[in-house]
Amino acid sequence: MNHTLFFFKSKVKQNEISPWPRAAIDQHALRDGLRNNKMADKGWKDFQAEMKRKRVGTRAGKGKDDKSCKDELTVQRLSSEVAGKQQKYTRIGPREFVDFSGRELTIANIKEACTSHFASKIGAGMVCDILAGEQGPSCGTIKQIPNTKLIHVRFIDETEVEIEGKCDDTQSDSEDTSRKKTLRRKQGNAASVSKVTQSLPSPSKKGKMENTRSKVIPKSLSVSAILNLGRVVKSGTTMVNLNTFHLDTMVWSTVDIPVEFQISKDLLGQGGFRKAYRAKTNTQEFSNAEWVVKKYKKSVLKEIEAINQTVEQHTRKVVQMHHLARNFAAQLTQVVLDQDLRDLFGETFSYKTIYLGKLPDGEFVTVEEFVEGKMGKLVNNDGTTCGNKEDAILQKAECLVHFSYEQSNYQVMLLDVQGVDYELFDPEIASAELLDSQNEVLFTTGNLSAAAIENFKVNHTCNFYCRCLALKPF
Repeated sequence: MNHTLFFFKSKVKQNEISPWPRAAIDQHALRDGLRNNKMADKGWKDFQAEMKRKRVGTRAGKGKDDKSCKDELTVQRLSSEVAGKQQKYTRIGPREFVDFSGRELTIANIKEACTSHFASKIGAGMVCDILAGEQGPSCGTIKQIPNTKLIHVRFIDETEVEIEGKCDDTQSDSEDTSRKKTLRRKQGNAASVSKVTQSLPSPSKKGKMENTRSKVIPKSLSVSAILNLGRVVKSGTTMVNLNTFHLDTMVWSTVDIPVEFQISKDLLGQGGFRKAYRAKTNTQEFSNAEWVVKKYKKSVLKEIEAINQTVEQHTRKVVQMHHLARNFAAQLTQVVLDQDLRDLFGETFSYKTIYLGKLPDGEFVTVEEFVEGKMGKLVNNDGTTCGNKEDAILQKAECLVHFSYEQSNYQVMLLDVQGVDYELFDPEIASAELLDSQNEVLFTTGNLSAAAIENFKVNHTCNFYCRCLALKPF
């Protein structure tokens, strides 16, 4: 007689007497146990999938090709061309947060957001190019960006960009393939010659590209300006040879960059050592910003000679000192970002670009990016502070001074903190020792050395921002 056996989840107790053979009980119990394990595994996998869905923020109905969105991008702006022995794009300013809310992560949207963010600094007629890093190359698709947590961009003149060479990561694979460069090889008598050809964009793409080109509005001329063109216009420009200092390699460039500037004759301002004049240029690399040419006062030249330095040596030190101050400010900003202190700390300081310049008559000057606004001083070069100690910007300035002293292992201190809001210029460095081993004065004539350092230490009380960075009290 055949018996059909039904077993449920409950197992036979160990001491319970069963009418069925022991082997049958074990076999079916094993099968039920395996089935229960599979159900448990499935439940665990479902739980893991649900947690993953919540973490990445996916929603029902979205396909796997959906691209994630970011509220903001961290962007490092780089120079438009490579420089130095390593042929790297140099950093321009600290990293910046670029608003990206409500946008899909595509190459076109990143370029649009960065162009909008840096518009006031780059001027008109410049286009954004996304780079894979400080040594390039240019990225045409999102996949080519090594890490979207940090985007490297440069801005170049739109006349340098070939429309047909642009990539659009939103296009289909077939369109992308059809636009790639192809090689045609022709056999000649001597050797084969390789020729690169570019397929033309489709009509729909071409129309879209033409719509993205910037429209240049011709300048409106007054009647007097029109009549002046009937005479020989005298040249109002000055050729300035610019020299660059590379902090990463600690070397000066060996080749000067000749730039034709229109230097205003009106005095922009003056400090204890130099006079400042606004300047503009049409030279492509420098036309996206306004500049300031700073010349020494005649009375200062004797002070420079008194410390056994030439004007050229002193001016080079001014540029090097600016780069050191810029590095201190950038390091502080990096600590704020790395330790996720941005909400607590708020805005940080930065310094703009500076060059050593040589005028046609041999005079040495500095050429710096112009900062629009009312200038204010926060810390003097003698270590004393200016203004209300309760102001957040002054407390941050003292924090920057404290930070520079600690970062240099108490050898130097960044002083003369001044500028327009958080854009600083004209720093001074005070060194613990005034002279080096060869009895050369360190830094410049504004170095008040140990006296200025001690003055700051005596009057400084660590504030909220010092404690944020965990700086050690004096």
